[in-house]
Amino acid sequence: MILLTHIIFALGSILQATYTLVRPSRNQMRISYGLVTATLASGVVLVWQLQVSLMQPCLTGLLYIGAVTVLLVGANRRLSLASQAAHTRDWSQHQDR
Repeated sequence: MILLTHIIFALGSILQATYTLVRPSRNQMRISYGLVTATLASGVVLVWQLQVSLMQPCLTGLLYIGAVTVLLVGANRRLSLASQAAHTRDWSQHQDR
């Protein structure tokens, strides 16, 4: 059961991070962070329960974290740029008055 949950969290977090890159918002970022945390936590539980060698899960986990990090850094950058653009637009409208 925990394996299925772990897979759902991992796939869901990749999909969520991709969606967040396309339509970034603070709320979407929080959801993505929560899913990444849930994936890591369930992975730790799996390794602990199955008492497997750490080499394979750690390599897979690093690839997963790398992919999701790239998506979330891009989303955060887009969100920051949109916020700066809105702030600049508001400031220029204020100056025109």
